Amino acid sequence: MQRRLADAQTAAGAPHLADAASTWQEGRPGFDDRAVVVGDTALEVAATWREAPAVRKPAMQGNPSVSFMFPGQGSQYPGMGRGLYESRPVFRDALDECAKILGKYVDFDLIELMYPDESEMEAAAAEMQRPSRSLPCLFAMQYAQSKLWMSMGVKPEALIGHSMGENTALCVAGGITLEEGLSLVAVRGKLQERAPEGGMVSVMASPEDIGRY
Repeated sequence: MQRRLADAQTAAGAPHLADAASTWQEGRPGFDDRAVVVGDTALEVAATWREAPAVRKPAMQGNPSVSFMFPGQGSQYPGMGRGLYESRPVFRDALDECAKILGKYVDFDLIELMYPDESEMEAAAAEMQRPSRSLPCLFAMQYAQSKLWMSMGVKPEALIGHSMGENTALCVAGGITLEEGLSLVAVRGKLQERAPEGGMVSVMASPEDIGRY
């Protein structure tokens, strides 16, 4: 079946890869075994099908639980989520809501910073290295992604975050409001930016070994 799929994907008049992926995901019955491949083009996917190193496992039974995991500062970049912003109303509305609320706490436009013109990408990347910019951008991005997943029926049973991501996890869990979360990361970013430069060290040792020092 993998070889036949590869042949179909590289034949004349083959459907667009996105259309084929949609059909494979939504138009087939659930089988006992599932296969997964990753590729940017039909040729890449076809080659993987033919070489047969595809991830092939028994299908999960029932409705498995889902956890949302949010990264910390450093994972931001201009243009992140642009495709979702342009094509998914739920994502766009959530991000726009964040931008509107943030306007009370920051001196920049979230949407303009995240989705600059091509000629301004380099300047936006440098600007997004500032904690006062990066933290609100990451929070808003993670919040909008969560709203999108949940609108499609993917409900998290657990949430966890690293550093800044902990704030998003708390907000999505309902521990704080959206405005409280955005104001928190805005203040945190400004304070972090004003702090003197420092360093961080990680020591791979037990508490007992460290205690001697």
